[in-house]
Amino acid sequence: MSVVLMGFLLRHGRAARCRCRHRRSSPGSLWGPCYASVGRGKGGSVANVGGRLQCRREPPGTGGKRQRHNLRENNMAWVETERAELVRTLREADPLAPTLCEGWDVRRLLAHLVLREHAPWKIAADAVRRPKPGQEVHLGAEAAAAGTPEGYAALVDRFAAGPGRFSPYRLDAANLVEYVIHHEDIRRGDGMAAPRELPAGQQQALWKQLGLMARMGYRTSPVGVELALPGSGRRRVKNGASSVLVSGDVVDLALHSMGRRAAANVSIEGGGEAVRMFRQWAAR
Repeated sequence: MSVVLMGFLLRHGRAARCRCRHRRSSPGSLWGPCYASVGRGKGGSVANVGGRLQCRREPPGTGGKRQRHNLRENNMAWVETERAELVRTLREADPLAPTLCEGWDVRRLLAHLVLREHAPWKIAADAVRRPKPGQEVHLGAEAAAAGTPEGYAALVDRFAAGPGRFSPYRLDAANLVEYVIHHEDIRRGDGMAAPRELPAGQQQALWKQLGLMARMGYRTSPVGVELALPGSGRRRVKNGASSVLVSGDVVDLALHSMGRRAAANVSIEGGGEAVRMFRQWAAR
């Protein structure tokens, strides 16, 4: 079929069959022999690529799957962006500097990030013992191994390399929330750092990922909780007879929902008694 004929059929809204026979790029590829309907798009879509008609087969009912796949790919791209920024901060930070995590300096927080992705069973073993912050056995051993400048640099390199092949966190888009929060744990540990302004796309990805973790963070709140991000709407994360509205930048909302409330720049609105109860709970 010529490009001219294809244009004619598209202009007149008539269906025609494209019988392209270009070779598939790989086994099982969506690109290959196709009988897409021009003008109606049944079974596939037709594109003019370098003056040749090429069709992409699209099995019925895959539109939603493709959209979810694209969303996941976008989230993972922001995960890698935040990892790179976190690595840069780790390289510049003093390993012994305080963080927002009680009992943890930067080196210990880095050890947590590495164990989380490479040996999560060690974190679980520490949690079973319920030690005081800063006295975790496995975490302490990992941090002690990074006690020299060379050891610390090696541990940063290990985190920078990403999760191992069989790590449960290898393709976890929720890493974005984890990285952003721990990045701020380091930046705001001394109370002096100014808030970061994330790219708009990363802010939206973080906002979409925040819901589940916020529900966990506010699960014991005595009142209902609704989060508000200016320009992106609201999200209820805890039901209750009375409730409060927590508003702020998405990074500060993430910090507040995950227990870094003194460092989070948010506003809290609601009925007088609901706000009082919520503030009293949040201060614990």
